[in-house]
Amino acid sequence: MSGMDSTATCKSWSCTPRLHVVGRAGKTSFALSFSQEVMADVLGLSVPHLNRMMQRLRSERLIAGSERQVEFLDPGAIQAFAHYQPQELAPIPLPA
Repeated sequence: MSGMDSTATCKSWSCTPRLHVVGRAGKTSFALSFSQEVMADVLGLSVPHLNRMMQRLRSERLIAGSERQVEFLDPGAIQAFAHYQPQELAPIPLPA
């Protein structure tokens, strides 16, 4: 089992504002284009641990959604939970 906890998992989702800016997510939700197995691997978690963390976030009513869709029910609360501090986003150049 990895040393990462749900706080680290939440921090990994801090890309949501960037996804919104480029039209790949709603203001408080985004679609996962990969499986939970891939997500667990990228985060260095086992699939069961990732599932437990997702269930914890759901039970605390911080997120909702299905396996491939995540919605932040209370963005302020999840940002506080993850100790998130927004930063100015630099534009990503589009390929020619």
